[in-house]
Amino acid sequence: MRRKIWSVKYVATVLLTLTVLILGGLNAQQKRRYIPPDDGVAWVEGTEGVQARLVVPDRPAEKAGIRRSDVLKAINGQAVENDRHVTRLLYELGAWSRATYTIDRDGKEFDTTVVVAPPPEQSLRHQKYLEIIGLIYFLVGCFVLLKRSRAPHALHFYLVCLTSFVFYAFHFTGKLNPFDWTIFWADLCASLLLPPLFLHFCLEFPSRNKTVERWHSLLYLIYLPAAVIFIAQLAFINGILSFQPSPILLRDVLDTLGDFYFALYFVLSAAVLLKTYRTVKTPELRQQMKWVTRGTALGVVPYFVLQSVPRLSGTIPQNYIDFSIFPLVLIPISFGYAIHRYRLMDVDIIFKRGVTYTLATACVIGLYATVIVVVGELLGAGFEPLSVVARVIATIVAALLFAPIKDRFQVWLDKFFYRDRYDLRQTLIDFGRTLGSEVDLDNMLDRIIDRLGRALFIGRSAIFIEDPFDPSRFLPAKTSGLTIPDGADFSFLTPAPGRPYIFFEADLYDLNYFIPCRVKDRVIAYVGLGRTQNGDYLTSEDLELLETVSDYIGIALENARLYRSLEQKASEYESLKDFSENIIESINVGVVVEDVEGRIVGWNRALESLTGRSRLETLGHQTEEVIPAHFLRRLHENRHLYKQVWNNLSVNFSATSLVDKAGATRGTLIIVDNITDRIRLEGQLIQNEKLTSIGLLAAGVAHEVNTPLAVISSYSQMLRKEISSEDPRHKLLEKITKQTFRASEIVNNLLHFSRTNATEFADVDVHQVIADTLSLLDHQFKTARVRIDRELRAEYPVVFANAGKLQQVFLNLFVNARDAMPEGGELRILTDTVDSKIEIIVQDTGVGISSENIQKIYDPFFTTKAVGKGTGLGLSVSYGIVQEHGGNISVDSKPGIGTSFKLELPLVRKPVNV
Repeated sequence: MRRKIWSVKYVATVLLTLTVLILGGLNAQQKRRYIPPDDGVAWVEGTEGVQARLVVPDRPAEKAGIRRSDVLKAINGQAVENDRHVTRLLYELGAWSRATYTIDRDGKEFDTTVVVAPPPEQSLRHQKYLEIIGLIYFLVGCFVLLKRSRAPHALHFYLVCLTSFVFYAFHFTGKLNPFDWTIFWADLCASLLLPPLFLHFCLEFPSRNKTVERWHSLLYLIYLPAAVIFIAQLAFINGILSFQPSPILLRDVLDTLGDFYFALYFVLSAAVLLKTYRTVKTPELRQQMKWVTRGTALGVVPYFVLQSVPRLSGTIPQNYIDFSIFPLVLIPISFGYAIHRYRLMDVDIIFKRGVTYTLATACVIGLYATVIVVVGELLGAGFEPLSVVARVIATIVAALLFAPIKDRFQVWLDKFFYRDRYDLRQTLIDFGRTLGSEVDLDNMLDRIIDRLGRALFIGRSAIFIEDPFDPSRFLPAKTSGLTIPDGADFSFLTPAPGRPYIFFEADLYDLNYFIPCRVKDRVIAYVGLGRTQNGDYLTSEDLELLETVSDYIGIALENARLYRSLEQKASEYESLKDFSENIIESINVGVVVEDVEGRIVGWNRALESLTGRSRLETLGHQTEEVIPAHFLRRLHENRHLYKQVWNNLSVNFSATSLVDKAGATRGTLIIVDNITDRIRLEGQLIQNEKLTSIGLLAAGVAHEVNTPLAVISSYSQMLRKEISSEDPRHKLLEKITKQTFRASEIVNNLLHFSRTNATEFADVDVHQVIADTLSLLDHQFKTARVRIDRELRAEYPVVFANAGKLQQVFLNLFVNARDAMPEGGELRILTDTVDSKIEIIVQDTGVGISSENIQKIYDPFFTTKAVGKGTGLGLSVSYGIVQEHGGNISVDSKPGIGTSFKLELPLVRKPVNV
């Protein structure tokens, strides 16, 4: 079943994304609108006041003569309270403003003029770097989530990218207003959450290994360091955690520790990916993991070596910060590549498309510039309004011309790349479309091999066709340029490959690609191809072309097989025609054919033996002379009558109309099936099924109840002899005695259920039967972790039935529901009154029934359970019991969601007191 994209977690993700984008947009607007003022000093709060901890060379403070350890007393005459107050005062002044600083140096105060400037260019450049990286993270995450939303871990990867976007793109300006604090906390949370979130993703990508599976409950401990650092930052900012005489030292320690924690986690993630790369076995997955591992390592190692380690040692290498930050963008690109399953051999395609777009863009820009220059020369300087209109028109024309220009360059580059093979590639799809005209299978295979080899420049190819005797196997039917040895293993070629093609990096019998050929979602053949004659892998364009052509090949192969089958059937038609008239005479089911006037025109041998009347005695007579009129009336209304007594036999009647090609009714076909022996056998099967169920239940009860019951009974008797009735513990012993009685009742119910009951009908309370059956299975449901939800809403649930047989039906349905929920679930039982019938619904949350099996569930001996787990008679017997009671049973199932059985039984008319 298709997964619901708009689930709760996806709606929450969308809302979170919108919130982040709104905050990011406002933060970007704030960063562009408010230029952060900077005086070039790192002011810290010390024992003597606000001191200059670091003075940046060639910045305003250094030019104004401020030195390290100077104490700032006031700005423009306003006393400085703390280091945050300095930032607030600078924001009030703004960039490029003059401020008078009152400085205390060695006990002497003096004033100096400082020209407040914007931040240095290097800092702004670094900030733009980070914003670009964050935007790339967000775009890659959105692309993966939208294109591959059903891929494993796609949502987890998107959350990693969204957190990275917040971490890299959010920067508080230093104004420290409420919105600035919001940005600060969002950035801090993202910096702490991103490392464990990414490590968590790496531990489960591409699949969870056995170690992680075994200790999955402890996996979330990797988030504990983030929580500790967050609490420490929170305590520091709120003044709970202080460090005298200089709190800035503690802040630097926390920032350095957070940065090292960030880089260390990413290094661990790279190590996890490297281990996964060494353990995976699938060639295609190994190729993908190779690029993921390289991308992560190249992105993490420079930052760890050039930033985190030096900062931990007390130095900040500003010269290498660009080289350490920008490679981090390789991480989302490599992961996006792996999850979306880009082909690994597309370097030429990427290059070709890049050249195409570059040439098209250059051409459009050149055309645009030419138009602008020509218009400027023609109109001159006095026609500025017309010049603006000309620019607008030129922009629109350039936008409209880009697509056709790009397509034309694409064609030219295709001709340049493929040269002589260009026309063959262009006509390959037309060849696939016309391939259906070929009906000879051998000629068709030769044509396919030849055309694919010339179009794709391939010298080794093969076609594998479905084994007619075993559809799960595919056998080589035609090869070219290679030899497949006897006994070669192609078991990986399955009817449901689950992917567009199968790829092997290493040659497998000189083949690397296996493209399935489908017809109506069924794979009937595979096209096997090796590398090109130059030794290169196929490109994504080649594979897309093959995927398109493979559908035509599948249809053509199916047509050829159908044509061959049609020829065989045509030769057999004449012989089958001779036998067609003997079929009715040979079957052991009675067949009556009557015309539109109700006269018998057909009477087979089976009916002669059932009724003792020959064909000559019945032909031409009215049907009601042979079959009672009330049977015929009911048969006309229902079309099916089950277990009817006729001529001292139990039979089933079925009727269907005989229509000609124009749809006109020509008569009625009545089937009479003698089921006397079958009914007797069903009675035996019901009892056997019941005894089998009792045997399974009794084994569990004997082990779970009788043994502890004996122990409980013995010790309770011993204790009661030793304790007086006034002792408070005497009540506990009474409770033990009651539980012993309850266990005894369970055993008695089982014994009562195992007795053979005569088929006697009486007024039966359906709710009571359901309750009795559930009590028998109470322990099994608890063991299987199955919850019971009963909604018995029928007001007068009394039917005319045999209680034992109804209990057998419910027992079969409840046991099947339990078996369908191996991991536990919920069993719902609902009853209601609908049109003088009671409707019982038994619904589970199990694995469901597949569409190909749902039509077989009532067949005797059909079961999907393991050997020894079921006989395949439960639903068959239940179906017969429900029909015998004049009711109906139907099923509705959705694989992966659950199954719902609905029973309808006629109610006994409720008595009315006059």
